[in-house]
Amino acid sequence: MSSGTVTLGNASTVTVAGTGDSIIGGSGDVLTLSGSSDTATLSNGAVGLANGSQVTVTANSLTVSASGLVVNGSNDGLQLSSGTVSLAGSLSEAVTGNSDVISGGTGDVLSLSGSGDTVTFSSGTVTLANASVAVVSGIGDVISGGAGDSLSLSGSTATVTLSSGTISLIAAGVTTTLAGNGDSISALGSDTATVSGSSDVITVSGSGGQPPSGCDRGRRCGGRGGCRTGRPQAPEHHGP
Repeated sequence: MSSGTVTLGNASTVTVAGTGDSIIGGSGDVLTLSGSSDTATLSNGAVGLANGSQVTVTANSLTVSASGLVVNGSNDGLQLSSGTVSLAGSLSEAVTGNSDVISGGTGDVLSLSGSGDTVTFSSGTVTLANASVAVVSGIGDVISGGAGDSLSLSGSTATVTLSSGTISLIAAGVTTTLAGNGDSISALGSDTATVSGSSDVITVSGSGGQPPSGCDRGRRCGGRGGCRTGRPQAPEHHGP
């Protein structure tokens, strides 16, 4: 079928091949697509896509295995590998997979599990599963993670909370707030980071900015050599 319309009853199991099709389903359908430029609308269903498929999905509580998606529904579970996901604004989605490229509108909520993923949000919320590896860019995002996450951040005014993770500020002029314990943090000299927590190790490379704030609250600062958490040095006494 090409540029056709398919209407499914509840709990149907269907495979559709073709280009530009519109699939409308009921509740609990299982749909497999192998074409491109299709539009699927389901509720509480499951969609499987062949490699290279490009599909627009509008659904709630949907499980999708795919390589390329435009998502307009919410509370979906998306499983991809080296795929692309574009989210409309104010959605809540879960993505599992590696090397995915995920972009969103304003106010999206994303739960992410995988490695090598890239996320571009604005005023969104990103929650990383344990041992996830991700690059996040955007303005005003709130990012939290489990143990052993590795986060590269190029957006600004983000708030990040990790524990025993790695945070790299990879763009010049990034302004962020970092919380958590036992993190390894690297920043450029022109970045501004407000750091709270304990047992963090902070390394600043380059020049042109101030050491991350928080160094004056128990961190030994070494300029370009970086900062390391520890007890603050006792002030020198210059009395008579």
